Amino acid sequence: MIVDPHARMNIGRPFLRLLGHPALLHEDEAAPLPQKAFALLAILHLASDRRALRSTLAAWIYEDADQTGAMANLRQLLSRIHTRQKHLGIELIATGRDEVRLVSGETAPTCDLDRLMALPVPAHADDLEALSGLYRGDLLESFTADGETLSGWIGTQRNRLRERYGDLVTAGARHVRGGRAETALRRLLEIDPFREDAWLTLVEIRAQTQGLSAAEAVYDEMRRRFGAELGATPSEPVRELLVRLKRAVAVPAPLAAARPLDAGRRVETLLATAAVAAIPRVCLLMPTASSGVDAEHTHLAEALIEDVTLGLCRLRSIAVIAPHTAWRLGAEDQPKERFGIEYFAETSVRNFAGRTRLVVKLMRQAGRVTLWADDYDLAVGASAEHHRTLSRSIALALADQIERSEAAAFTIACPPSAYQLYLLGRRHLRVLDLPDVRRARRAFIQAADNAPAFAPALNGIARSLVLEWLLLARTEPDLLHQAKRVAMRAANLDPFSGEALREVASASLFLGGLDEAVEGLAEAERLVPHHADILADHANALTHSCDALPALRRIEKAIDLNPIPPDDYLWTAGSTLFLVEDYEKALVTLARMQQRKPAYRLTAACLAMTGQTAEAARFVARALEDQPNFRIDAWIKTMPLRSKDHLARYAGALSMAGFT
Repeated sequence: MIVDPHARMNIGRPFLRLLGHPALLHEDEAAPLPQKAFALLAILHLASDRRALRSTLAAWIYEDADQTGAMANLRQLLSRIHTRQKHLGIELIATGRDEVRLVSGETAPTCDLDRLMALPVPAHADDLEALSGLYRGDLLESFTADGETLSGWIGTQRNRLRERYGDLVTAGARHVRGGRAETALRRLLEIDPFREDAWLTLVEIRAQTQGLSAAEAVYDEMRRRFGAELGATPSEPVRELLVRLKRAVAVPAPLAAARPLDAGRRVETLLATAAVAAIPRVCLLMPTASSGVDAEHTHLAEALIEDVTLGLCRLRSIAVIAPHTAWRLGAEDQPKERFGIEYFAETSVRNFAGRTRLVVKLMRQAGRVTLWADDYDLAVGASAEHHRTLSRSIALALADQIERSEAAAFTIACPPSAYQLYLLGRRHLRVLDLPDVRRARRAFIQAADNAPAFAPALNGIARSLVLEWLLLARTEPDLLHQAKRVAMRAANLDPFSGEALREVASASLFLGGLDEAVEGLAEAERLVPHHADILADHANALTHSCDALPALRRIEKAIDLNPIPPDDYLWTAGSTLFLVEDYEKALVTLARMQQRKPAYRLTAACLAMTGQTAEAARFVARALEDQPNFRIDAWIKTMPLRSKDHLARYAGALSMAGFT
């Protein structure tokens, strides 16, 4: 067994293991602790502020008990934890009248969850082995929750942590290569056997180290497993990799020059039909109230759920059952499958320890599987802004979980629906490099093939064309014109779609239509004022218009709504900070990008402006590896920057960095 080397950093310091079979290791021995204590500690470690209300813990851990019994059981559990930590001479938790929190310091144990969330991408084989040793299994393996709320939360967190582990292993394996990288990938595939990017990385590494026949053997193994257990085949990117390897092409082959134009012509033909995309339907049931809940809180909860429902109605990728029908479904307990409902949210209002909470639980109709659950304070008399924020939080959480569920179903859908292909395209767009952008476009085109009237797929095609133009540093506008035509078709299909207006405006921006872009994005923001992607693009347009302060406000708000931001947000933020001459902060922001290649030029310019000429030269060299024909004069002519002074400053910074 691979031992996590970090576990030995502090000799004698206890170690809390929550991944795999939970254990508290003290002086190299497992200290006894109640199983529910591990669940409580997991909740605290994964809470943003590392604390939780007693009432929440009682309701989650002892859901089958009534409120009085649940609070009494929690008191007993906390007492047992305090007794155990006193006996061991360590500190796990501290308790107050209303809450429980984690303790930090030398006497507190280190925890595998904290390490996993803090680890960077492994850069060396030893780091990759340590990561594999750290992830001993899913969160709280073998633990069974008493109620659906805690069970749903554990399921959500297991998926999130497994995804985090998989992302680190896959990215690390690409750095490390070789036999130890293969071992780490094999371990990942034992845990998550249908993770396609891990299989793809394994095929690539095997081809490099053992040749084409070995890579084909891995592909055949993958194909057999997918066929036997899922009745599916590996997706197009994996098959394409084998084709490229057989042609002995070292990098992914670009699409033929005519392909982007073909996309628009195909969509134009498809619009003549009236297919409907198979997007999921969700129903928010009106809240039920437990005994002791007053009418004011009940009415507030009902209004809040109506507001969440209307908020979800503004999304274009989810079909939402209107509140009137939701009322009837809840009151008459009619079978939801009769209305084609695939997801529903059960809501209830409960009193816990003197506080009234709204409990929301998202379930999949098939099998009544709980996907996610959370609870929220209801405060009668709070400000309207408080309630708007609460409504928005619930709507975003529900939409995110439904999308995750639909994306997970992609691997077992045969053939995939337009919506699932759309989600696959969106997943590829999270990586800001040319191969993934082109993979995204292929998925969006397939989605449009399946459902020509599905406007989000057309939006995705337009977005991918604009991104390709940017990544290639093109001076010809053909991709941009094509993107604008496709986006305008989407806007005609769905005139109230902020996303469609966003794509029209993005293409217009780089075609030189600054005013058109700013106006279009302002209108998109009015339609969906809390759409993080639209806010980020509006910030980008304002930056190009040299309206820096409103741009900064919007990109900061976008990152606040999307706190693990995609690379294009950080690229926009870095550009805006360059505009206001805050080069140091711009460098810090750009360094957060997962794929820094698109911002190599901007990074070099910032380094030059801070006097770091040697480091700037290194980024110039990296940028020219991909774009050897880049010339400042040609590129600057395509830059839609309103202020000539700012344009000259950027050109000067590029020249100082070493570009010609």
